[in-house]
Amino acid sequence: MKTIKNIFGVLLLVAVLGSPADALAGDESVELSMDAKVLSGSLYREVPRPVSARLHIKVKVPEAQDSVTPMINSRVTFPEDMSFYPNPQVTPVCGAEKIGQSTNLGLGVARIIDLCPRSVVGTGTARIHLAQNKSGILDDPELVIFNGGADSQGRPKITIYGYSKAAGAGLLMSGSLAKSGELNIAIGVMPFDSSIADFTLGIPGDTLAVEDIQSPGGTLEVNGQDPGFLRAVCSKGVWEATGVFDFATRSDSSGELTSPVTSVGSNSDSLPCKGLAGRPKIKLVRLAGNRGFRAGGSNTYTLRFRNTGTASLRQAVLRATGGGKGQARLGTLAPGQTRTVRLKVRFDRAGKARRSLKFAIHSPNGGLAKMIGVRESG
Repeated sequence: MKTIKNIFGVLLLVAVLGSPADALAGDESVELSMDAKVLSGSLYREVPRPVSARLHIKVKVPEAQDSVTPMINSRVTFPEDMSFYPNPQVTPVCGAEKIGQSTNLGLGVARIIDLCPRSVVGTGTARIHLAQNKSGILDDPELVIFNGGADSQGRPKITIYGYSKAAGAGLLMSGSLAKSGELNIAIGVMPFDSSIADFTLGIPGDTLAVEDIQSPGGTLEVNGQDPGFLRAVCSKGVWEATGVFDFATRSDSSGELTSPVTSVGSNSDSLPCKGLAGRPKIKLVRLAGNRGFRAGGSNTYTLRFRNTGTASLRQAVLRATGGGKGQARLGTLAPGQTRTVRLKVRFDRAGKARRSLKFAIHSPNGGLAKMIGVRESG
């Protein structure tokens, strides 16, 4: 009954304000702003850290223009230092088989979340111009972002559910984050082909207090469930975001275009950040090879190294000294990277039957040494 009353109220407002069929494409512009901060600890230049970020998009309408053309597509380019890091063990993938176009999108936020309760990665809010009328604002739409898995290219994907209780309608959108940092989201047709006034998307996002269907009169708090879903480095001292947005009118019944598409570029928003240089931390995780040797002969040793630090090891060389000599180039080892090196060691003819062999990494910004004993074999 409440939904019927809501729809009746919206229809009455549309009748007062006028039909979207009378609206003409105008000269809308888009204002973009972003804020972000590291959730804990410090930012680094190379190692991604969990961050909280919010993106705010506002459609600006000329003073003399009464109608607002609907936004049909959003292509936001995030800072190249930021990316999604979905972890299905923390937020399981919420696929189309759970929330898709066959889902009753008018269920509302609480019931939609019940379909994927552990998959929420962010939240948001929006305001819309009802039936494209500049003076007709609905400010109750709520947005929930789910881990949508990956697209055909293996890129991380999000699914966004939007719901307006006043309109009694929901909307489903999705987008993948390309390597370029572009998040392309196709925006479905809203009731009466209404248009966006502004929207805010946040990961993990601010807490949404929505109506709790399990507890009449109560509220359900909705938050992003994975603080590590969005991570960033600060490699250049600044984060920059920008976007391109498409505007056109469509049939609210078929979704077909009823006007040409106009693309509008937003401003670029820059946010200063400070990334620490960090330090490499090298671990020897495997050393294999013969512990016996022949004087004047050679052995080949296999060594595997892992960088568990916060900066790349650079211009690194692996050397063997002591009872034998050898050298191999290790090069650059980025944080989190593992590399295996095969090192040929030659043993002097003169020397003791028992010798010590020292393996050492030499680099301008880090190193490691490991001693082993070897024994002359008959």
